[in-house]
Amino acid sequence: MKEKETCFVEKIGGTTFIVNALPSESAKRTQEEVVKALIEKEAMALEVETAA
Repeated sequence: MKEKETCFVEKIGGTTFIVNALPSESAKRTQEEVVKALIEKEAMALEVETAA
């Protein structure tokens, strides 16, 4: 049986994020939580770069 895979594309400003994730039995957070945190972190870094 194939594992459920999460795939999506998110564009924030001029950056396009392509995300492919597989579930893990021992994960402390869900795929969605991890991906959202990574995108938010990158978006915040881009805001700092453009503000400078």
